[in-house]
Amino acid sequence: MTALIFLDPRLHTPMYFLLSQLSLMDLLYICTTVPKMTYNFLSGQTSISFLGCGVQSFFFVTMACSEGLLLASMAYDRFVAICHPLHYHIYMSKRMCVKMILGSWTLGSLNGLVHTVYAFIFHTAGPGPSVTSTVTSQPCCFLSVRTPRSMKEDKNLAVFYTILTPMLNTIIYSLKNKEVLGAMKRVCGMFSPRKK
Repeated sequence: MTALIFLDPRLHTPMYFLLSQLSLMDLLYICTTVPKMTYNFLSGQTSISFLGCGVQSFFFVTMACSEGLLLASMAYDRFVAICHPLHYHIYMSKRMCVKMILGSWTLGSLNGLVHTVYAFIFHTAGPGPSVTSTVTSQPCCFLSVRTPRSMKEDKNLAVFYTILTPMLNTIIYSLKNKEVLGAMKRVCGMFSPRKK
């Protein structure tokens, strides 16, 4: 999707620019967990190093948060297009799109960094009184909203959430769109050999 939107000038609009970033985030989101998961599956290992866990957690949380913020930006884009069509090019200028995208990436990265640093400090600090009370008030909040599931169901849910959902986003947000399908035909036509 990112390459398609880049190659077709008719898709150089704010909505498709945001969609290209969503596709890029989905690709990176999958790349944070799937390579290690595949390696572990093929090699029979079931562990990850402490540093590797921290790096993976940072990128996973960053992508999840950035994607949520980008989806909010896309909702704002559609709101402006529907409710203020005459002012759309003023409210959704290229500069505003770049700000939205940079804001999504920056805030997502900060969120990922804070959560990862907190996890590292929590792990190395040991169970002190303040940490114990924090933990107790939190896995309580978690248990109050968590429905009882088996370990296998948790694994299936994790695979669905980390692999299938990002893959389906491309279909849901773009391939059902007539403009994208038209762009796909045009771009494929550019690279196919022409008949003489």
